[in-house]
Amino acid sequence: WLEERLPTLPSLRYSDPDLKAQQYSGEINQLAIAHIREMLSQTLSFSDEDFTAWFGRFSSEPKENLTPPPLEDHITETTLLQQLQQGSQLCRHPFSKLLFSRLPESLQLFASGESFIMTTDSLDLAVLLSETHHYSLRQLQPWLQRPRCLTLLTDLINRGDLLITKESHK
Repeated sequence: WLEERLPTLPSLRYSDPDLKAQQYSGEINQLAIAHIREMLSQTLSFSDEDFTAWFGRFSSEPKENLTPPPLEDHITETTLLQQLQQGSQLCRHPFSKLLFSRLPESLQLFASGESFIMTTDSLDLAVLLSETHHYSLRQLQPWLQRPRCLTLLTDLINRGDLLITKESHK
């Protein structure tokens, strides 16, 4: 988390102009520790949403050699709908980890180290994607009518997190 936050922090150099001379110049006294702790606390403050987003991306990130490969020829939403109507199904790539988190006014779906904002009324889709590995047209049908959900599914396919398959998984 800190590694991700460092580039966004202002350049800081510690100085303590308000500190008085102390008896032992080699001593790190508790006043200095408290001052540094407060400075770090203010500098590294973050919202719950920021921390949730980082943790979700971190938790869903695949191991270095197990990253789902993106689709070479990206598909469109229209192509996805056509393939599903012709009997294809979707399944999660074996290397892909899908997680979600509820936020006060939205949801975040995490897939292989990336995050996607979803509306709160898409909770059932987030649950389906994170709890199931195979998705039929029947399961996806309610979401295919919603442009944002259709775009999300298409993005997950193009990224390689979801695969289109002709096999039926019941």
